Amino acid sequence: MKYPKGIKGKLDKQFSLFIRKRDRWTCQRCKKKYPEKARGLHCSHYMGRTNMATRWDEENCDALCHGCHSYFEDRKQTAYRDWKIEKHGLSLVERVEAKSRELFKPIPIELNELHDKLKKSNES
Repeated sequence: MKYPKGIKGKLDKQFSLFIRKRDRWTCQRCKKKYPEKARGLHCSHYMGRTNMATRWDEENCDALCHGCHSYFEDRKQTAYRDWKIEKHGLSLVERVEAKSRELFKPIPIELNELHDKLKKSNES
């Protein structure tokens, strides 16, 4: 399915902002605090962004600084998994992993609705 030009990028931007706001502009691993909208704090995906079933799932994502994000990037199924279990519990990690195995291809209207919902949340 072809998506309208730019919709995934716009949604990614709103989702990233939502996660960083949710985590109070603080790296969830090293606890370094960032000013609002700082570029050094990332929205890290435990199950990669290529997986559409978990791409915009807030349980799959954490605000991480560049250093912590880089550290976990090559250690998703080892150190990142262990850290998520310690922080959120095994049931959440298993739920995200199971969801990542589901076939999921959202239709454009679903992406637009999620974008609008996140944008509204981010503006409050």
